[in-house]
Amino acid sequence: MRLIFPLVLSLSLMVCTVKGQEPNGQVYGFVSFSTDRVEVHEDSGNAVTTVQLPLIREVGTTGIILATVEVTNTSVESDFFSSSAVVSFTSGATTASAILLLQNDDIPEGNETFIVNITGTRFGAEVGSVNSLVLFVRGNDEPYGDFQFSMGSRSVNVSESTSGRSFELTVERSPGRFGRVTVDYQVTAGPNNGIDDLSPTGGQLVFNDGIASATLTISVTADNIPENKESFTVTLRNPRGGAGLAESNTEAIITVEGNDTPLRFFQTQYTVSEDAGSVVLTITRGVLDDGTEIGDLSAETTVEYETVPGMAVAGADFDTRSSTVTFAPGVTSQNISIPITDDSDPEGDELFSVSLSNPSSDSVLSTPSTAMVLIEVNDNAGGFVQFASAGPVVVSEDDGSTAEFTVQRLNGSYSDVTRLEGNVTILDGETEVVLRIQPTNDDTSEIAEMFSVELTGVISRTGELRPMGTRVATLIVEDSDDVYGLVELAANTQLHVTSDAPRQLHLAVTRSPGTTGTISVDYYVTYLPEGASSAADGDSSVFAAAAGSVRLVGGDSSVEWDVEILSEAFLDTSGQFYVKLNSTSLVEGVVPLVTPTNSPRIGPRSEAYISIPESAANGYISFSQSSLTAFEPEDGGFGSSLSLTLTRTGAYWHRHHHLDGESTQTSVSNQIVVVILNDDEPEIDETFRVTLHLLDTRINQFTCITLPPQNTSVVTIALNDNARGVFTVSSTQSSYTIEESPDEVISISIIRAEGALTAETIQYQILPGSGADFIGSVGVAVFPPGVTERGVFVLPNDDNIPENTEEFNFTITPSSSDLLGNVTHIGISILANDEYAGVFSFADSSLQNVIDEPGLEGSLSTATLTVERGRGAFTDVTVHWEVTDSSADGDISPTSGSVDFSEVQTSATFTISALEDEIPEDDIHYMWL
Repeated sequence: MRLIFPLVLSLSLMVCTVKGQEPNGQVYGFVSFSTDRVEVHEDSGNAVTTVQLPLIREVGTTGIILATVEVTNTSVESDFFSSSAVVSFTSGATTASAILLLQNDDIPEGNETFIVNITGTRFGAEVGSVNSLVLFVRGNDEPYGDFQFSMGSRSVNVSESTSGRSFELTVERSPGRFGRVTVDYQVTAGPNNGIDDLSPTGGQLVFNDGIASATLTISVTADNIPENKESFTVTLRNPRGGAGLAESNTEAIITVEGNDTPLRFFQTQYTVSEDAGSVVLTITRGVLDDGTEIGDLSAETTVEYETVPGMAVAGADFDTRSSTVTFAPGVTSQNISIPITDDSDPEGDELFSVSLSNPSSDSVLSTPSTAMVLIEVNDNAGGFVQFASAGPVVVSEDDGSTAEFTVQRLNGSYSDVTRLEGNVTILDGETEVVLRIQPTNDDTSEIAEMFSVELTGVISRTGELRPMGTRVATLIVEDSDDVYGLVELAANTQLHVTSDAPRQLHLAVTRSPGTTGTISVDYYVTYLPEGASSAADGDSSVFAAAAGSVRLVGGDSSVEWDVEILSEAFLDTSGQFYVKLNSTSLVEGVVPLVTPTNSPRIGPRSEAYISIPESAANGYISFSQSSLTAFEPEDGGFGSSLSLTLTRTGAYWHRHHHLDGESTQTSVSNQIVVVILNDDEPEIDETFRVTLHLLDTRINQFTCITLPPQNTSVVTIALNDNARGVFTVSSTQSSYTIEESPDEVISISIIRAEGALTAETIQYQILPGSGADFIGSVGVAVFPPGVTERGVFVLPNDDNIPENTEEFNFTITPSSSDLLGNVTHIGISILANDEYAGVFSFADSSLQNVIDEPGLEGSLSTATLTVERGRGAFTDVTVHWEVTDSSADGDISPTSGSVDFSEVQTSATFTISALEDEIPEDDIHYMWL
């Protein structure tokens, strides 16, 4: 007999549903978004950005209703603390806001778009027509990146070759790489901003979306111009497309090594006599006219030279030469020698030249690359010389001017004629020349002096001549080196205000280096009150005489004097005196040869500002602090004292009349004590003013003590007695136990006790968990001033995921711990749900089994059956089974039993055996449950 049995295992559950109000928008309202788009930015200054989504309730307005909203994008965990919210409308209310908390991070992000849907309503309301909106979050955390040069591009050394050379600079953008952005670059420093040496000197780099770096190529221009090492700066500027510039490394330094070393003759022309034998010419490498080295001198350099005939004939007047000159590394000059032929033929000046050619690599020919050689004549030349005028010629030593005398040549002009002393030459064919004499500019102060200039001996290049005519001229050198004095104000230490009555302004002037003669100095003084910007704003009435003059007699280098300050003058330490020297003149003691034009004179230190010490100032009585913060005592008691300190800036006390015959007295500080009273009333910041008033008009009249325009101190009493409030959670129950059902709603109130004078935002959160178990698990309750209670609704998220009973806490977290009351959380339990214990069935491999009675050779008389557990596996479970066909008795054993599953176990087995009965039978089919 063969037993065949298909198996069925079943499990039934009872589901209990709490039925709410039937949806009826006509009565309870239709909930919609009032807009289809909301745009926000991440608030980089806070951990979260509060996003408010406006909702409206239309048609019906009866009763309290709820609506749930949710961000439907597939992945929002990294962007939101909570992607869902519960919104409540009180009875009659038509507007409300859903609050989502956007998570602020430092991760660069481009523009992001989220879809937010109204996912459901409660208590009779229905979802309206606008049930979805777009939440647009602007790019943040520098999503498009900041530009800077890469590490290897911030300093680059490059050489200039004969054909030019290119180099690359890499520009990076970070941290973000979103979007297509551009940045300009420009050579902003270096010789001529790189125009002559680099190409291009500016441009734009383009970064496409996702690209983090780009390269710009710059070429070094091969210009054949001698140059030393040069540095240029390439600067990034004008980022566009949302990108910016990094705080540093936005400049790259490009150094072009020295190049194009110049080769040239040391001078343009060389002069040689016929009997000299030879002329020596110097060729220089890498040296400018002033001796400055330029170009690269580190390598060996060669250059060729050759002679070129002119009026001088090669072979007759000089020897032909053509050769190569070699400069070893570091060598800057070499000499070459050209033989000169000495003959007996009378000749005028004759010229030939020597030219350079074919410089070696990285060297260039520079001017003069051709030198002229002049072979002088040896024939006699004549002529008579004299002054055109005897003068006198007047010249100044100090201004660098030059005396000019015209020297004439008569009766002959063939040869050049040279003055024995100096450099004046009458050239071949000329009849006159100007002789220039410049006085020696020394540091000695001197009055005007007279000199004679005499022609004493004149030679030509080929013979001696005798002077004739006017041989002596007169030269007068003016007064020099401030012989009568450079007049200036003395050092600040010698300029001051005396505090003894009567007060005086003490002044002093100096003259140097010369002290010849008696001079007069005109001056002007004025008082500059605080805020006066120039002498024109000054008050000269404080002086008995604001303008005057003083004299320095011959030999005196300084003089001091006092300017009287009127007794009724009011002076303050914030003001200052201004003194200016206007002019000076020579009045007696010297009769100069010529009228002085530059001495005596006023020097650079012609004006000064003199501060007023407290001892000489009348001063202001004022508060030492214009504002103070006080705190109300929190621990009882009558109150606390606050001291306001008074100060007076000046200490000078002058009286026209004595009051009651008392001696004068000064006081520089005092205090006013204000008592801050204690109460139990919550209060925000409160201010009051303490103002000074001068009561004794006699003091004001006689002592010149006055009050400043700002004679008030503002005292602020900081908020106190929990003015912001103390926040707690409140509910009809101390804890909640709910099922995971769309009909479950928890109403929790956040209460503000004591003060309610400020606007506060209280964040709440259901912990632990990521927020997947509740709709509206994270949010904020906004308390405007005066509001003391806010309601929060929490709904379980019916997620169809098997779960065991879970414990949570609804917790509030104010911005400051001193705002927390005693009750800050309420417990919430969600009962096990969604087939948490499991759904049981036979495994596919056990659905049909075939066994034989025992005793048959090669047959199988037992079957092992597998029971599987699907869905949840959160508790220990026992599953009972039995054979539903009663005729199975005597054929198989056992016909009923049970299988145990421990928590988390997902499969178990039991065994069925066939019984031997010696009764002939056909195949028997049994159904098992």
